Amino acid sequence: MNLQALVTKLGARVGLNVQEDVGYATAAALINDAAREIWQATDLPNSLVEESFQTSEDAPLRMTLPARVGQIRGFRNFMTAMREITNAVTPVVESIGTVDVEFTITIIGATSQSAQYIATYTHATDGTVTGPVVNFTEITKIYKSLPTPVDVTITSDDVVLSVIPAWADTARYFGVQCYETAQANPSFSSQVRDLECLYKPPFIPLNFAESTFQLDGYDDAIVWQAQALHWFNSTDAEKIQVLVPLYTAKSKELIAARIRDVIQAREQQIQFGAPRFDTAKLRNIRRYRYANS
Repeated sequence: MNLQALVTKLGARVGLNVQEDVGYATAAALINDAAREIWQATDLPNSLVEESFQTSEDAPLRMTLPARVGQIRGFRNFMTAMREITNAVTPVVESIGTVDVEFTITIIGATSQSAQYIATYTHATDGTVTGPVVNFTEITKIYKSLPTPVDVTITSDDVVLSVIPAWADTARYFGVQCYETAQANPSFSSQVRDLECLYKPPFIPLNFAESTFQLDGYDDAIVWQAQALHWFNSTDAEKIQVLVPLYTAKSKELIAARIRDVIQAREQQIQFGAPRFDTAKLRNIRRYRYANS
């Protein structure tokens, strides 16, 4: 179901008039809060993504991870240590062109003269970007004040430092330092490396009527969880005590049932089709994925 259908279903259950702007906004906020809780509570089947990234010849031990990388679950091969880096950079907020509303980018970090420096860059509606020229020795946070039509890119000397997705308000990764061993010896190689990463994408809010949850089969669980949140925010003590645990339990029951369905279907596929190569040493998502490739 898309957001419109979820909002309509929730409104009918809790008595919200979703035909009015206030009622629709309230229901949409509840749906998003419920969906976010379900997405972040556990690694649902098929929620993890395995992807290979390659370092450049100019910086074989450094890379900036793309905005689609959320919580990192692990790296394979040579990488055993990771830390965010920014090492003496002068950030530049790239213009995204004409926009309807002015927004700001706030960068927090350290300089050679200050342990914490806050720089604010204003992106005007005509596409011009104004702000200070700051040479940061370290960057800790990058914020965006509003959702934007497209992603916002922050660069330094034409090298991407980070990308804030259109729907997000915070940058996650500014850079990754790659080491072969835990002793953090950066001189082991100057060759380009492939970094295999297992990660969970960030939760993507349902901002439009046509937006859907990132995985199929959890729509009813989202509505039940949204009902629990609705009554949790109410002032009716009796309903908080009775309905919130009931609706939360119903949502968890539906999530567990969906997880069982996915796992059973996956096992049946493996039993039905013989793997194209030996999968004995593969585990979890990789084994199932490659056995049916």
